[in-house]
Amino acid sequence: MLTWIIETVRASLRLVALLLIVTIECVVIVLVRLLAGNQGAAMARVWFNQLILFVLGFKHNKHGQWVKGEPAMILFNHPSYIDIFLISSPWPTAVMAAIEFKYFPFIGQVAMALKTIWIDRKNPGNVRESATSRYKDGCGIFMCPEGRTSGSHSLHPIFPGMFKTAMAHQIPIVFYNLRYSSEDIPYFHDLKKGFIPHLLAHIWIILKRKRSEITTHIGKPHMVTNVTESMQAYYDYHEQYLKDCPGFEIVPPTTD
Repeated sequence: MLTWIIETVRASLRLVALLLIVTIECVVIVLVRLLAGNQGAAMARVWFNQLILFVLGFKHNKHGQWVKGEPAMILFNHPSYIDIFLISSPWPTAVMAAIEFKYFPFIGQVAMALKTIWIDRKNPGNVRESATSRYKDGCGIFMCPEGRTSGSHSLHPIFPGMFKTAMAHQIPIVFYNLRYSSEDIPYFHDLKKGFIPHLLAHIWIILKRKRSEITTHIGKPHMVTNVTESMQAYYDYHEQYLKDCPGFEIVPPTTD
């Protein structure tokens, strides 16, 4: 009974703090972008992400450094929605995200202020062109080539489109690995019926945890000279950090 009370109080306080911080962030990010441009907004986003991870009880073990002043296409594995608080860099970046989140309370407002590239899976349109345009404007691109959260530390089939874009427009790519200390943190939902209550139940589990850890590894920038080889390199990079996770599975890359 005592444990339940402690966990419930902890989760409740964290939830209130999280909602307050994200509400403030929605306003601050917009104002900073107007007053200090995209660079200022990027640095504000980094600071807010660190604060949110702290409030959620996460210890962030970071390995590697971003190359400052050199925007790139950052390709990350995507085990959980918590990942959104880990995808920020010291230079302006745009995130590629499902259009279902565009009008999601709080998160959607911040994302729109940060020039997020919205992906409609039913009508992808000119997503690759949008990414290229953002890069030419001096923004990096955060995207998951699997096109979805995995709900585990396993890797799903990846799509070749952005690898082709990186090669065609000479955009350097950086592999970015995320690994959580517990297998109950990764999350997946098809975004259809029942998504919101299911997501909230999952978040409540995370909020009740006394302490969690996330370990990230940042690779070095490199150019794509062969799409198939780069796709395999993506798998190889992430496998070295995830292969000992319970139930880890890797699926060969698509060749289309």
